[in-house]
Amino acid sequence: MSTYKFKGRADHLAPVIRDSIYLQDIDVTEDNELEQFLCYNNPPVVRDTLVVLSTNITHYISGNVSFCMINTTYSLNITSNSSGPATINCNQPGNHLHWQTTGFSFIYVHSLTLQRLVFRGCGSFLKNSTIIDVINSTEYPFHFTQYQSAVLLFPYINILLIENVTITYYYGFAILAINPVNATMNSLTISVSRKFVNHIISENTYIGTGALLYFTQDYIITDIHTVISN
Repeated sequence: MSTYKFKGRADHLAPVIRDSIYLQDIDVTEDNELEQFLCYNNPPVVRDTLVVLSTNITHYISGNVSFCMINTTYSLNITSNSSGPATINCNQPGNHLHWQTTGFSFIYVHSLTLQRLVFRGCGSFLKNSTIIDVINSTEYPFHFTQYQSAVLLFPYINILLIENVTITYYYGFAILAINPVNATMNSLTISVSRKFVNHIISENTYIGTGALLYFTQDYIITDIHTVISN
């Protein structure tokens, strides 16, 4: 197993990669590196991947991309490097606007695990994610509006594990899972401030809230194992 760096954009450092035949291990130790991975696919997911986030820093997402997307058939595990959570903040320092920032979409991932993470100030319009266009173009009884938003979007994931994850000060649905036939959400905390709620009410639009698990009519379900505990 070797250790090396991928070359990223000129204004960002690239995360340290420990690569082997079977597993890509990515250590994220700088505050802008996670955005490079989630939003710019740098480095790309070329095999089963473990992403380890440092808890000594806040991982900032700039908002330059409205919906960051990981589209892969490999397995992906994003976790912290200690027993405590790593914080992902979609509001840059000094910005506390109650408005959409950035959402994260994981599409067709074979097995997705999110452990010991805090998402703060995240969420973007679903209309900015191409997968929603696919759903809205069919005869499904439920359609998403231009205002509805989400922090985490999980379309068509084979195995989903969310454990010790907190989503706070979010915009829209904290979690939107499409056909989560094998999902476990353990110690999931979704919270929002009263000030934020009052702001959303004043906008007179329904952007979504909480966690929505959506099963489409054309999806043939032979077995389902979805557990949510807190």
